[in-house]
Parts: sequence; C-alpha cells; structure tokens
Amino acid sequence: MTCDCLSKSLANVTSHIEKGLPNNALDSSLLTRWENSSFRLDTGKSEVMLPVRYEYQKQKVCGELYKNKTKGHVNIAMTFCPMCGEKIEREAE
Repeated sequence: MTCDCLSKSLANVTSHIEKGLPNNALDSSLLTRWENSSFRLDTGKSEVMLPVRYEYQKQKVCGELYKNKTKGHVNIAMTFCPMCGEKIEREAE
C-alpha cells in the first residue's frame, strides 16, 4: 500500500486511548496494534486482513448429526485501502 492511512489511523486511535487512560496507568505500557495483520513474503509489506469465520455441522453416514460443529476461518486481503480507497499495488508473479 503506498498510502499510510492505516498507520495514521492507528496513531489517532492510540492518541484517543491515551487521553482516556486513568491517572494510575503507565503511558509507556500502552500497546496498540492492528488485529489480523500479516507479513506478505511476496511483497515484504505488512497488511491488515479481514477475517471471515465459518462453522457447519457434519452428518454421519447413518443420518445422525455430529455433536460438535466444525469451525474455521479464512483471511481476505484487501485490494483497496479501506480508509482512502487507493488501490493496493501488488507485484506481478
């Protein structure tokens, strides 16, 4: 991503949280970071991914349902910046 919207947004959120910290909180102990970020080996850049969680129930051969559901998740890489709409450039393979 050529824009720096995600880092600017994180800095704004951090600043907002710092203002609301109680008096006895150590400012140096505050840690803010994006969830679902990944480091891409093909581009060498870090990106925030959108998670999609799913679950389903399997059926046994006899027609009875299994007791537990099967759960999983996939992450979707964005092709445009969610803040400014700038296209995320990918290197050709």
